Amino acid sequence: MTVGGATGDVACDHYIRSEEDVELMADLGIEAYRFSIAWARLLPKGRGRMNTKGLAFYDRLIDSLLQRNIVPFTTLYHWDLPLALEDKGGWLNDDTAKWFGDYADLMFRAFCDRVPYWVTVNEPAVVMEKGYVLGIYAPGHRNAAEAPVVARNLLRAHGFAVQAYRDRGDGCIGIAVNIQPKYPATESVDDQQAVRRVDAFRNLQFLDAILLGSTPDELPEMFGRDWRQLSAEDMKVFGPLIERFNKDVNPNIEVRIDIVPWSDRIQKTMGAVAAGAPPDTAYVNVDEFTTYVVQDVLHPLDEFVTRRDPAFWVGLRRHLSVWDDLISEFNRRVAATRA
Repeated sequence: MTVGGATGDVACDHYIRSEEDVELMADLGIEAYRFSIAWARLLPKGRGRMNTKGLAFYDRLIDSLLQRNIVPFTTLYHWDLPLALEDKGGWLNDDTAKWFGDYADLMFRAFCDRVPYWVTVNEPAVVMEKGYVLGIYAPGHRNAAEAPVVARNLLRAHGFAVQAYRDRGDGCIGIAVNIQPKYPATESVDDQQAVRRVDAFRNLQFLDAILLGSTPDELPEMFGRDWRQLSAEDMKVFGPLIERFNKDVNPNIEVRIDIVPWSDRIQKTMGAVAAGAPPDTAYVNVDEFTTYVVQDVLHPLDEFVTRRDPAFWVGLRRHLSVWDDLISEFNRRVAATRA
């Protein structure tokens, strides 16, 4: 029962009212708009014949944004897998990652000349956990044994998309990984070990694969025979990302960092991270490879300071440590934008 029998059939009506919506953004002084392309709207079967009306909608939207000096920030996958591909196994099917790469390539061909920022997959941990373990989101499965398969294929999908983009685009592309802090209920050994396991499952499973090309040690033990180790073939997809990232943080290699409009916040955040404080939001682009580190502020700051979970922050700093050589250059660029 809903008030007045209301449904979600119309919702925000962005498809019909996009021009009006963009005008409102301009009036508010918004400088960038992140939106998601619906895979099923463009390719109703997930692959094959394209829906030209769907393509035309995004074409108009992007042009409308640019006409008002609003930067398009485009996400390729925000949890809406075409039903035809779900019928073929969804993210449990290894081919879905390749089909995603094909879809991404179509979008790059259509829009990479106007869209400078791309996100491949939005919050892959949510797809894995809530879609296949908890059954809260589509496809509604409740089978923990499926988690490693889904995680692996989401990572492969990201890799295929990045490879396709490098053949066509010269902007920034990355994956939106939502980091979730975990705290032990007590200081007992069992609770500390539990924190390490859930941190590996929810956070490091994706960060380690993309940034380090490795798997947290806890996961094979947790899943046993259901674990899906990244293979040599998988590493062919991820390898170029890692090699490029490692090469570009070498002090002997020139590093390019893009400064986004909210530079004051980023400078403060990066300074805090370098000093060892919990991050709020950080964004760094290292030559075509974009890394997002997002910390949801679920507790007051003083509670973060007094109740840090060593396992979580040590793991996060392990990834942030590769940015040490970037901090001075980052601050220099921010200072230059103010000069």
